[in-house]
Amino acid sequence: PPGEGFTYEWTVPAGEAGTYWYHPHAHGCIARQMWMGLAGGIVIRGPAEQESELALCDDRLVVLRDLGIAGDAPAPHMPHDWHTGKEGPLLLANGRIAPDLQARADLVRLRLVNAANARTFRIARADGRPLVVIALDGRLLAEPVEMDGLELAPGQRADLLVAAREEPVELVAKHARRGVPSPRPRRSRLLRILPARDAKRLPLPRRLGDPAAWGAGVPVAGGRRITMAMFLLDGRPYRPGRIDVRARLGTAEIWRVVNVGTMHHPFHLHTWPFRPLSRNGRPWPFPCVLDTVDLAPGDEVELLVPFTHNHGTTVYHCHIAEHGDRGMMGTIRVDDGLPWQGPVGTDAICGFRGRGAGP
Repeated sequence: PPGEGFTYEWTVPAGEAGTYWYHPHAHGCIARQMWMGLAGGIVIRGPAEQESELALCDDRLVVLRDLGIAGDAPAPHMPHDWHTGKEGPLLLANGRIAPDLQARADLVRLRLVNAANARTFRIARADGRPLVVIALDGRLLAEPVEMDGLELAPGQRADLLVAAREEPVELVAKHARRGVPSPRPRRSRLLRILPARDAKRLPLPRRLGDPAAWGAGVPVAGGRRITMAMFLLDGRPYRPGRIDVRARLGTAEIWRVVNVGTMHHPFHLHTWPFRPLSRNGRPWPFPCVLDTVDLAPGDEVELLVPFTHNHGTTVYHCHIAEHGDRGMMGTIRVDDGLPWQGPVGTDAICGFRGRGAGP
């Protein structure tokens, strides 16, 4: 409540290094508080930052968001914002418009966080060269992956390696299709990296993490299908105190998440990262571990969700803040020793029951 405080204390488990973030989660108030700027980034460093080529990089955290101004304050929510998700014409990087970053080493590790309420950032280099991606949602890929462009939906993160050598490198945000009208930004530049002065040339790392091992050897207890539509998960709105999914600690499940709506919805699961296996029947292009995945209308993604390390009660939801506030959220409880239970109100995917190990 206003005027009160609370101290969080936790132990960071081994293997959890990466790029994370925080924001308020008081149901019904999330969208307005995030729109006012209540969010921030968290960097957890591990062996890769101390013992590999990444230790020599200029490590920068960049929190992205957008904003609209009415008078001298953030523009208030209008009725249509609750349907589309609130966006604004100003693109901010660490609270600034198109800042310059002076590189302090030959390679810059950009840890990008999309902390916007609803805007998807479609990021590219202004010179048309590919982006070099080394991590998604905080977890290292097996090796660097080149992409012509990268779409970051709300809640998603990506770590890039940018060579800052002779010429400035400009990152821009191109128009991303969300299935609803989206205000064009006043300027497309997100930031510019100025080259390092007299810096030693650093090699790109070849091997990074082992995302293919995520969930390997964890017995698959079952599966479930989750549908997403405007303000609803599995056809019903969020209710505090209701448990929508029960799972057993030490097992994994195959989740099939389907967008049956008419606009994009980013699906986010707290606490238990997942390995995406396929989208619309096609294998995922490369191994990775995520906690947020964006679904276009009609998309179906298959996710391997290992319930390891943690137990308790938390939520899964659409990461368009206005949609979560309006009921597009469910509660999941993971306990030790419970028998596997099928999803509440949906049909279980029983073909996975009893398999000995994850894919």
